[in-house]
Amino acid sequence: MRKLTITIPRVQSQEEIDAADYAAWGRGTKPEFIVWKYLVRTKRLKEEVDFVFQTNMFGGRRIFGGLVLDFYFPSLNMAWRVQGEQFHLVLVKDRVHDKVTRLQLEQLGMVVVDLWVRDLLSRPRYVLDLAWQGHEVEGPVDE
Repeated sequence: MRKLTITIPRVQSQEEIDAADYAAWGRGTKPEFIVWKYLVRTKRLKEEVDFVFQTNMFGGRRIFGGLVLDFYFPSLNMAWRVQGEQFHLVLVKDRVHDKVTRLQLEQLGMVVVDLWVRDLLSRPRYVLDLAWQGHEVEGPVDE
């Protein structure tokens, strides 16, 4: 009698799927990918139609006072900025730059939402659902 051998395929974990999706995206940081994925897959938005990823404002990084806005929603007049503690909280000049750029955007009538990296990595859905309503979590979560 012949033995029947059945090979059960290995199922990828959600972490493996997310890592593969992030590698395939290949455009920005992991926290930015988390936001992009939320917008495209959860909210079913179309990039370059409903939102713009990494758009230059006020001349971009090459012009004094310029910036690159992480996520811009033209029809909502809303800006989402992905903020990492090491680039936005440590040095006084970085904190001042963030405040100035926030004021510039708000003077244009934009709703500005800061999304902190630690929040995006630890509780993305909660933070992004708040952001979608135009709210933000005040500063990064403490561990």
